[in-house]
Amino acid sequence: MSEVVQIKTLLIIIIAVVYFIAKMFRKDARSTSLPEEEDLYARELEERRTRELLQKYPPPTARRRQPARDIPEPPPPPAASPRQTAPVCPICEHPVPGTGFSCPACGSRHHTECFTLFDGCGKCGYKIPQNLP
Repeated sequence: MSEVVQIKTLLIIIIAVVYFIAKMFRKDARSTSLPEEEDLYARELEERRTRELLQKYPPPTARRRQPARDIPEPPPPPAASPRQTAPVCPICEHPVPGTGFSCPACGSRHHTECFTLFDGCGKCGYKIPQNLP
């Protein structure tokens, strides 16, 4: 019984090897005859694309020059509004209302919560002294 199984396994292996060898030769046969046809088709396709691109985008020497146009000057920047804006906290970058905290070193305005959470100024790096009672 084991000899029959061995023979069947061997036959399956031989058939698989023959199949893959035949497949390789078929690929080789196709590859020897097709490159000429593929090259011809690729050249025709490239020439067609080149012609289409040249029609759509002519070379710079073939383009007509556009007459120079007077370019208007840009409008002046808008004048600063007389309305005062609230200072911006350098830590959270939100406006600071009138009840904010000023840094003793640089004078920048902070939210009181931001100044205490950051342990100091977010602009100049001033730190709150730790030895305060």
